[in-house]
Amino acid sequence: MRVWITKSARRFGYLIWNSKLDDDIKRLVEGKNELEVSINNILLGMKKVDWCYHRIYIGKRITQGLALDQTYYQLAFRNGRLDITTDGGC
Repeated sequence: MRVWITKSARRFGYLIWNSKLDDDIKRLVEGKNELEVSINNILLGMKKVDWCYHRIYIGKRITQGLALDQTYYQLAFRNGRLDITTDGGC
């Protein structure tokens, strides 16, 4: 599943999706409220899903360090872990 990297997501360190994708994200993460997250093969540990604001905090340093030409997060849920990759890596 692909999710657009918004300007505020980069600035504040979140994976943010809109409400239209809520059901797809819930299905992807099997409705869990807390899950293990990795981005570009960097393990971030357990992160809480904020269903109210449609977001998961992944860290300001990571999102602000992404190149500007990286415009999408690619999401995959494997073995109980949410794997996030970007267009060209960190």
